[in-house]
Amino acid sequence: MTDLRHRLRRHEPVRPRKIRLDDRTRLLLLIAFATALSLTAVLLSVVRGARESHTPAADKTAQAPSGREPIKVTQFRSKDRNDVAAIQAAIDSASPGDTVLFPAGTYRLDSRFIFKSGVNYVGDPKTPPILLGVTPVAVSFTQNPDSPLRDATIRGLIFDNVVLRFQGTSHSGSFANVTIEDCEFRNGRSAEPWNSDYIWLAYTDGFTIEDCTFLRDSASAGRGIVLERTRSTVVKDSYFGTTRKLEDNVPNGWFKTAINLTGYENDDERNVDVVIDGNVWRRTPGIRCAYDNVSICEDHGLYAWGVRGLVIVGNRADGWTDSGSGGSVKLRNSDDVLIARNHFRVSGVLTHTYWHTDPTRFTRVRVEENRIDLAGRSGQAIGYWRSTDTGSSREDLCQRRDGGERELYITRNRMVSGGAITVQCATGSQICVSGNVNATLELKTPGVRRRGCEDARTWTMPLPGVYRGDFNGDGKADFAQAVTGSDGNLHWRAHVSAGDGFTVADWGGGITPIRDAQRYGVQVGDFTGDGLDDIVYRSSCGDKECWRLHASTGGAFAEGRVLGSPGGWFSAETFSFGVRTGDFNGDKLADLLYRGRCGQDGHACWLVLASQADGRAVAQDWGDRAQWAAGVTLDYGLFVGDFNGDGRSDVAYLGGCASGQCFRVHVSTGKTFEPQDWGYSFRPDSTTGHFGITVADRNHDGATDLIYRGACAGTRRWGYLLGTEQGGPFTADCRAS
Repeated sequence: MTDLRHRLRRHEPVRPRKIRLDDRTRLLLLIAFATALSLTAVLLSVVRGARESHTPAADKTAQAPSGREPIKVTQFRSKDRNDVAAIQAAIDSASPGDTVLFPAGTYRLDSRFIFKSGVNYVGDPKTPPILLGVTPVAVSFTQNPDSPLRDATIRGLIFDNVVLRFQGTSHSGSFANVTIEDCEFRNGRSAEPWNSDYIWLAYTDGFTIEDCTFLRDSASAGRGIVLERTRSTVVKDSYFGTTRKLEDNVPNGWFKTAINLTGYENDDERNVDVVIDGNVWRRTPGIRCAYDNVSICEDHGLYAWGVRGLVIVGNRADGWTDSGSGGSVKLRNSDDVLIARNHFRVSGVLTHTYWHTDPTRFTRVRVEENRIDLAGRSGQAIGYWRSTDTGSSREDLCQRRDGGERELYITRNRMVSGGAITVQCATGSQICVSGNVNATLELKTPGVRRRGCEDARTWTMPLPGVYRGDFNGDGKADFAQAVTGSDGNLHWRAHVSAGDGFTVADWGGGITPIRDAQRYGVQVGDFTGDGLDDIVYRSSCGDKECWRLHASTGGAFAEGRVLGSPGGWFSAETFSFGVRTGDFNGDKLADLLYRGRCGQDGHACWLVLASQADGRAVAQDWGDRAQWAAGVTLDYGLFVGDFNGDGRSDVAYLGGCASGQCFRVHVSTGKTFEPQDWGYSFRPDSTTGHFGITVADRNHDGATDLIYRGACAGTRRWGYLLGTEQGGPFTADCRAS
């Protein structure tokens, strides 16, 4: 299930008109996170315009925020300087606010250089430069507190046989507010097989890794990112084991682990407040491990140990085996964790309390609304148990009541081809399992709760994840998070573009979500018509619930105000398909759309909460005439876009028509929806549901298109269903890339 997540490509030139909310991805191709369950669906970028796997989309000369011309590394080359010395000389000449530009070419490195704080490091936007480690094993760019790095951006570089290590020794601010964006890492070699990493962060604060690509072939097997004792880390919209082309057979997926949150459980040693949002991690199928200990070669897709405050949402993972060393995600001994709306293929989620040292805890964990496809195999999709480090679940361990799990919720997950949910060696009353579709329950612990799983009274993350938009109106993508401030209240933490870099700042508080606001999602769009994206969520308004709007001022979010009352009722379909944003009446203001109940008789309807010029929002019944296709509509979800190019957002889905199964498009008239049969030129394969369908204007004709990876023209290719200004049906097209 998908909806447009308003992802602007960073540093993309701004169009002269204000872009409608539902084609904000502009010239992008995205892979949908097909999850229209209870929260806003998340989109994942697949192809950005004509961009190859690592080419930045912008075609412009880098410009420092200060207005000074960028410092070009090539100007410091000479007969007496090798490339490392030339790069270091360029960096040493930079002042805070400057940009060091790496022109196209290959820079041969036999040792590290040192990044300086307050400077942006940017590759040529037309042809990304290659920083090539020429030593037998990867060149390690290790920086310790004696060479701190703060307030910097590293963007648009290819690191070939290079590893980045930013290693503090305490949270003293030595490494803070750094963004690594749009970089590619490849060919990282180590002296020991499977023992190479690309990025290692220790004692860092506010690091962001986004839009990066991590590749490993059989000669460079290893891990991707390692996080150790970090604070406020975000890893988003990145690819591990594949490029955005999603290559068949995954030749660059020789990953032991894509993301490792290394384990410490004491409060002063743990990773705290980590977000993993909108990524893809893939492993090459059929890898044979040459060691008796297979965990040397495979140690879970994402492995998290001892984290407090971890959000894993909207990701795609495939290839890790359904075994003790596999699993798309493994979580152990952690607190305050949400694993939601991800798509896992081949294997699912392993959760444990390892009883080896104090504290032995596993508290406030939610595993919900994930799509798990075991690819036709029978096996475990989600599991929890206590064990020793050797994996043993002894009887005395299972009977202990002085530690272990508290408040584990496994709810509303969907198993595509079946799969078991296993609970054993635990205190059953602390675990709730309900609403999981096509799941076989193997509850070997007595007392596991089967009802009331929605009521997590001590849940502390009502607005998890990151919210993407253009919050300062410069045409470049930003994101915001709801984080707990030093005053104990929720604040907006905004990561906002600024020239060639980014700023990270507190954009205000006054955030008042209801406890289960995550079920409704956080909506981003220009609800006020000022060219700035705003944020809307479910809130408390006196003794009632309401939609609350925090309007962007360009430098902060204003105090929240009531956007509007429902004017109808929510229904089960509200949470099955989620809440969507779009400009449904064509007035250039973002509106909300969801399935609900309208009128005194409570009939099913499309309910539009239409923004008004005076700042209000009015609830409107836009009719019904929905016809779902059993099992299919929910799997792919709703698609919002301007499919006929008339300036108004429409709604499409795989549903039923007189001709049989079809893409049913509810075309906006400005006041209601008119359902139409737009045909069924759709050729899915076994991975289409996993990667989903997304919306974008692929051919730039002003009409939104649908894009998917499937069996187009008899082979696995990219399939396009093109909208037109003349209306339906969709025109089918196939491309190799």
